[in-house]
This record gives sequence, structure tokens and C-alpha cells, in this order.
Amino acid sequence: MAFCNNSISKGTGIFIELRTRIQNVVILDSLTEQDFRDIIADERYSPIYKLCREYDLDHFSFSDEKLHEICHDAFISKSVRSLYTAVSAYLDEELFSDCNVKSITIE
Repeated sequence: MAFCNNSISKGTGIFIELRTRIQNVVILDSLTEQDFRDIIADERYSPIYKLCREYDLDHFSFSDEKLHEICHDAFISKSVRSLYTAVSAYLDEELFSDCNVKSITIE
């Protein structure tokens, strides 16, 4: 991780006008595939746990293979948001087939 104060390097790709308005810029290292696995497993950040609470489900989980696939796709797209999108899409599909379901396991 690099931290730049008012002297933002030209290599960041930030427009000159914006560079004068931004006090601090933090350039983060790219996330690894393991980082995505850590995010999806952590109850504080995981879209699985978040959606489980939002939909008042008793159980919502994925097989290890499916989690690996979701995390790999997120790593390829370089997007944490894609974790939420993928998990949400699987949940939507299950709820569409049975809106009263309280326990979901995606294989």
C-alpha cells in the first residue's frame, strides 16, 4: 500500500484539477483470490451473512466448490461488489422458486 500526501504522483492517473482538491490519496494493493475468500467468510462483511439477516433466513450457505467459483470470478473481475451480486443472484433464484424457504444451501 502506498500513501501519498499533497504531492500526488502523476502515475496515479488522477486529473490535475482533482489532485489539487484531494488532501490524501491511498493506493491499495490489488486484492488476491484469498482476500475475496476472507471477505465472503467474515460475518462482518460477507454478503452471505448480510442477505441471510436481511431475508430472515435460518440458514444460507454455499458448497466449497461454489464459493471457490464465486471468489475466483470476483478476483478476475477485480470487484468486491461482484461477490454481493453473485450471492444475491443465487438467493433470488431460490426465493423465486419458493418464497417461504428458510434454509438454503447452494451446491
